[in-house]
Amino acid sequence: MEQAVAGLPGLAAPVAAQLGAYLATNRARMRYDQFRQRGLLCGSGPVEAAHRTLLQVRLKRSGQRWSNGGLDRLVHLRSALKSPQMHLLTDLFKKPTA
Repeated sequence: MEQAVAGLPGLAAPVAAQLGAYLATNRARMRYDQFRQRGLLCGSGPVEAAHRTLLQVRLKRSGQRWSNGGLDRLVHLRSALKSPQMHLLTDLFKKPTA
């Protein structure tokens, strides 16, 4: 792998060595053919779309200001509300308190 990267035209030797080492170290994570066969999405498009529909719609409204803590709590809440497992969240509210 490192030799193939080193042979790329226009790539400086130190950069090629670093890239080759990274690819060799992370080879097991880059099994995109296997991921696609399992029906998993590869790439940033689905993540970016989820970010846009899940967070930006709510967080970028006119006049919105967020503290770090408030933003973190809202991200968790929006994620739970949009999750197919939202029943896990609503079940918490249905439990009787002691």
